[in-house]
Amino acid sequence: MLEKLRIAKFRFQLQAKDVLHLSNSNPVSTLRGACGYVFKRTVCMQKRAEDYECATCLLRTGCPYPYIFETQLPPDAEMFRGYFYVPHPFVLSLPFLSKSILKPGETLSLNLTLIGKAIDFLPYFLFVFSKLGEVGIGKGRGKYEMLSVHAVNPLEETEQSIYTENEQIAYDTNLLLTYENFLAKLPPLQESIAKAGRKLIIEFQTPTRLKNRNRLVVNPEFQILIRSLLRRISSLYYFHCGGQWEIDFRELIAKATSVEYAPIDLKWVDWRRYSNRQQAQMKLGGFVGWVRYEGALDEFLLPLLIGQVLHVGKATAFGNGKYILCQEETKTQ
Repeated sequence: MLEKLRIAKFRFQLQAKDVLHLSNSNPVSTLRGACGYVFKRTVCMQKRAEDYECATCLLRTGCPYPYIFETQLPPDAEMFRGYFYVPHPFVLSLPFLSKSILKPGETLSLNLTLIGKAIDFLPYFLFVFSKLGEVGIGKGRGKYEMLSVHAVNPLEETEQSIYTENEQIAYDTNLLLTYENFLAKLPPLQESIAKAGRKLIIEFQTPTRLKNRNRLVVNPEFQILIRSLLRRISSLYYFHCGGQWEIDFRELIAKATSVEYAPIDLKWVDWRRYSNRQQAQMKLGGFVGWVRYEGALDEFLLPLLIGQVLHVGKATAFGNGKYILCQEETKTQ
């Protein structure tokens, strides 16, 4: 199955020293763009690193920047040959509609998820986010201080401090999320869904951008959601964990058509960002809100659990596609 799956999640606590101006539409966009810029300048051996094309560099196969931020299909890949770029091995996220302006002294909790081989590059992210605080971000180049970093296990609700202002601590691999961790969560979830009459509510907390037949999806029918999840998990597992997920994808997707879909409170939220690398505006809007699914759900619970950590759909590196599995009675808005 997914025995090689390794996921690590970290929470960065940042405190504004100046007024911080983040993107109005999605604050994580400012942090993601600045992180990529400083990361490249930190590791690139070329002069004027920000203008250098990684695709033509002799060092690209051993450099962490293109692996993490411009992840291309390896030439020896035996699967997903139709891809050019493959899913990035990281997710940055903030609660959607977080404050876009922080006053001095206010704090921000930024979540970073690393998948597979990318976990080895955690020290680079620690350095880059610390450096970003010194050089400043957003309009006016507001500075911040990186107060602490914690490794967190959202399944077990445990955490460990790995960085403070005064010390850095080795990352405890016991906090890694593995296949076994997700399997252990299946029985209680199955029981709660059975008690709810085979019903499950999913809350899409950040814009979720799915496509079906090359068109954006407004209504996330279960088959569409599951197909997107299976594609994302299997490609991340193949390219970044070095494994192949041996399941019958077509059969599982076909079974997903029998699960009924009912939107509860769903809306579309648009947001855009300007990509300096692509020199273009990027439309990254998606749907947010609550959806109820009803039917034979047991076979789909493993990918649904994993997807809570990895997100689903497009632009996950910018925090898109975050969702949580809810009990019927937890829907309060």
